[in-house]
Amino acid sequence: MKVISVNQDPKEGCVAVVEYEGQETINDITYDVYGGSEGAAGSFYEDFCYITTRNQKYFVLEFVVRTVNCGVYYGTENWEPCNQEIEKADPKKGIEQIVSTFRFLHW
Repeated sequence: MKVISVNQDPKEGCVAVVEYEGQETINDITYDVYGGSEGAAGSFYEDFCYITTRNQKYFVLEFVVRTVNCGVYYGTENWEPCNQEIEKADPKKGIEQIVSTFRFLHW
């Protein structure tokens, strides 16, 4: 999986179809944040894409998180526990911790 890239066009770095979610500043670096999700064959994929610029180049930090798609358990006793575990996981919090470690050294 590609986690960071340097591009002329910022959208080249995001592999999934994503929507703009707004700006976030983490450790004095401002990012345009994009996100998207889709389910497939029992899995659920969330895409987190953070884009910033420096010296007329786009730096793209992208993360794809795969979890179980609880919809496959709908109507069974496993549906509610599955949803509760997914809600507790909160992948965006972990992604933001990783993004907070990004620094520009010599750009």
